[in-house]
Amino acid sequence: MKFFSDANEVIQFSREFVKNRINSLEKDVKYCIMEINSQIQYAPFPALLYCFSTIDLLGSLLEGDASRKADTTNNSKRYMKYFMNYTIEQANLLIDIFRHKLVHLAQPHFV
Repeated sequence: MKFFSDANEVIQFSREFVKNRINSLEKDVKYCIMEINSQIQYAPFPALLYCFSTIDLLGSLLEGDASRKADTTNNSKRYMKYFMNYTIEQANLLIDIFRHKLVHLAQPHFV
């Protein structure tokens, strides 16, 4: 476990941590949705899973609680509302249609 000597170290670590996660997300999602070797080979489910797991992580960081008792669904919705500018209705739809189905059932239902 890393201990920090002052607030500047915490801020620097936090910025680097989030930057690395976002860079990884962008790279992996691009790979999942781009054409490879002139053949269309899309893999949207892994891209969506990684997006929602990142939103889950960032929501937990926003709320300061990543414990097993945390309400990660509502943390994610709040993050989506405040930082991604979704309405609460849009966040609810995204969570209901994609996150729960992907995380728990492995495939979303088509609407």
